[in-house]
Amino acid sequence: MVFWKCNLHEQGEYCHFTHPDKLIEEFNKQQLIQKVEDTPKLCSRCDIPSATCEKCVCGSGIDCVTIQTCQERCVPQGKRYMCNYKTEKPECKESPDGNLNKDNCDQLCQPSVYAKCNYKDESCVPCTPWKYDPDCRYTMGQCKVLRN
Repeated sequence: MVFWKCNLHEQGEYCHFTHPDKLIEEFNKQQLIQKVEDTPKLCSRCDIPSATCEKCVCGSGIDCVTIQTCQERCVPQGKRYMCNYKTEKPECKESPDGNLNKDNCDQLCQPSVYAKCNYKDESCVPCTPWKYDPDCRYTMGQCKVLRN
Protein backbone atom coordinates (compact mmCIF):
# COMPACT_ATOMS: atom_id res chain seq x y z
CA MET A 1 0.00 0.00 0.00
CA VAL A 2 1.40 3.38 -0.97
CA PHE A 3 -0.03 6.87 -0.49
CA TRP A 4 0.72 9.65 -2.90
CA LYS A 5 -0.28 13.11 -3.79
CA CYS A 6 0.13 14.75 -7.11
CA ASN A 7 0.71 18.38 -7.89
CA LEU A 8 -0.36 18.85 -11.46
CA HIS A 9 -0.67 22.63 -11.26
CA GLU A 10 3.02 23.46 -11.26
CA GLN A 11 5.65 23.30 -13.91
CA GLY A 12 6.98 19.78 -14.34
CA GLU A 13 3.86 18.09 -12.94
CA TYR A 14 5.03 15.61 -10.31
CA CYS A 15 3.65 13.05 -7.88
CA HIS A 16 5.11 12.56 -4.38
CA PHE A 17 5.03 9.03 -3.00
CA THR A 18 5.09 8.40 0.75
CA HIS A 19 5.42 5.06 2.47
CA PRO A 20 2.33 4.42 4.69
CA ASP A 21 4.43 3.64 7.79
CA LYS A 22 5.76 7.21 7.81
CA LEU A 23 2.23 8.63 7.52
CA ILE A 24 0.89 6.34 10.24
CA GLU A 25 3.82 7.23 12.50
CA GLU A 26 3.22 10.96 12.01
CA PHE A 27 -0.55 10.50 12.58
CA ASN A 28 0.11 8.58 15.83
CA LYS A 29 2.47 11.33 17.05
CA GLN A 30 -0.18 13.97 16.45
CA GLN A 31 -2.84 11.88 18.24
CA LEU A 32 -0.52 11.34 21.21
CA ILE A 33 0.34 15.05 21.43
CA GLN A 34 -3.37 15.92 21.36
CA LYS A 35 -4.16 13.38 24.10
CA VAL A 36 -1.40 14.75 26.34
CA GLU A 37 -2.57 18.34 25.84
CA ASP A 38 -6.21 17.41 26.54
CA THR A 39 -5.42 15.34 29.66
CA PRO A 40 -5.81 17.34 32.90
CA LYS A 41 -2.61 17.50 34.92
CA LEU A 42 -2.77 15.35 38.05
CA CYS A 43 -1.74 16.59 41.45
CA SER A 44 -2.53 15.41 44.97
CA ARG A 45 -4.13 16.68 48.15
CA CYS A 46 -3.41 15.35 51.62
CA ASP A 47 -6.03 13.33 53.48
CA ILE A 48 -4.69 14.17 56.94
CA PRO A 49 -6.43 11.43 58.98
CA SER A 50 -5.00 8.67 56.77
CA ALA A 51 -1.74 10.53 55.92
CA THR A 52 -2.14 9.66 52.27
CA CYS A 53 -2.09 11.72 49.10
CA GLU A 54 -5.25 11.51 46.99
CA LYS A 55 -5.34 12.46 43.31
CA CYS A 56 -6.83 15.78 42.24
CA VAL A 57 -6.74 17.93 39.12
CA CYS A 58 -4.06 20.62 39.41
CA GLY A 59 -5.56 24.03 40.06
CA SER A 60 -8.77 22.64 41.58
CA GLY A 61 -7.99 24.11 44.99
CA ILE A 62 -5.25 25.66 47.09
CA ASP A 63 -4.57 22.28 48.74
CA CYS A 64 -4.13 20.51 45.38
CA VAL A 65 -0.34 20.48 44.93
CA THR A 66 2.21 18.46 42.98
CA ILE A 67 2.44 14.81 43.95
CA GLN A 68 5.99 15.28 45.27
CA THR A 69 5.00 18.27 47.43
CA CYS A 70 2.03 16.36 48.83
CA GLN A 71 4.19 13.39 49.77
CA GLU A 72 6.72 15.67 51.47
CA ARG A 73 4.05 17.48 53.49
CA CYS A 74 1.49 14.75 54.10
CA VAL A 75 3.42 11.67 55.10
CA PRO A 76 4.78 12.27 58.60
CA GLN A 77 8.54 12.57 58.87
CA GLY A 78 10.15 11.55 62.14
CA LYS A 79 7.96 10.80 65.16
CA ARG A 80 4.37 9.72 64.51
CA TYR A 81 1.35 10.61 66.62
CA MET A 82 -2.25 9.53 66.99
CA CYS A 83 -5.18 11.01 68.84
CA ASN A 84 -6.40 9.21 71.95
CA TYR A 85 -10.14 9.86 72.22
CA LYS A 86 -10.58 7.57 75.23
CA THR A 87 -9.90 10.42 77.65
CA GLU A 88 -12.31 13.22 78.52
CA LYS A 89 -10.12 15.67 76.62
CA PRO A 90 -8.56 14.05 73.52
CA GLU A 91 -4.77 14.05 73.57
CA CYS A 92 -1.96 13.33 71.10
CA LYS A 93 0.17 10.31 71.89
CA GLU A 94 3.36 9.25 70.19
CA SER A 95 2.79 5.88 68.52
CA PRO A 96 4.46 3.79 65.80
CA ASP A 97 0.92 3.22 64.43
CA GLY A 98 0.22 6.97 64.26
CA ASN A 99 -0.29 8.62 60.90
CA LEU A 100 0.08 12.27 61.93
CA ASN A 101 2.98 14.53 62.75
CA LYS A 102 2.77 16.51 66.01
CA ASP A 103 1.38 19.70 64.43
CA ASN A 104 -1.37 17.88 62.51
CA CYS A 105 -2.27 15.82 65.56
CA ASP A 106 -2.58 18.92 67.76
CA GLN A 107 -4.77 20.53 65.11
CA LEU A 108 -7.13 17.56 64.68
CA CYS A 109 -7.21 16.13 68.19
CA GLN A 110 -9.92 18.38 69.60
CA PRO A 111 -12.96 17.50 71.67
CA SER A 112 -16.28 17.42 69.85
CA VAL A 113 -18.81 20.02 70.88
CA TYR A 114 -21.98 18.30 72.09
CA ALA A 115 -25.44 19.79 72.37
CA LYS A 116 -28.94 18.95 73.45
CA CYS A 117 -32.12 20.21 71.89
CA ASN A 118 -34.04 22.98 73.57
CA TYR A 119 -37.51 22.35 72.18
CA LYS A 120 -39.00 25.54 73.62
CA ASP A 121 -36.99 27.92 71.46
CA GLU A 122 -35.77 25.36 68.89
CA SER A 123 -32.09 25.88 69.68
CA CYS A 124 -29.10 23.67 70.41
CA VAL A 125 -27.59 24.14 73.86
CA PRO A 126 -23.96 23.10 74.48
CA CYS A 127 -23.61 20.35 77.09
CA THR A 128 -21.25 17.70 78.49
CA PRO A 129 -22.15 14.26 77.18
CA TRP A 130 -23.02 10.96 78.78
CA LYS A 131 -22.18 10.74 82.45
CA TYR A 132 -22.96 14.38 83.24
CA ASP A 133 -26.14 14.86 81.26
CA PRO A 134 -28.21 11.96 79.93
CA ASP A 135 -29.97 14.24 77.40
CA CYS A 136 -26.62 15.31 75.93
CA ARG A 137 -26.17 12.69 73.22
CA TYR A 138 -25.73 14.60 69.94
CA THR A 139 -22.88 16.59 68.48
CA MET A 140 -23.66 20.23 67.76
CA GLY A 141 -23.83 19.38 64.04
CA GLN A 142 -26.32 16.56 64.61
CA CYS A 143 -28.47 18.74 66.84
CA LYS A 144 -28.66 21.46 64.18
CA VAL A 145 -29.76 18.92 61.58
CA LEU A 146 -32.37 17.45 63.91
CA ARG A 147 -33.97 20.79 64.71
CA ASN A 148 -34.63 21.57 61.01
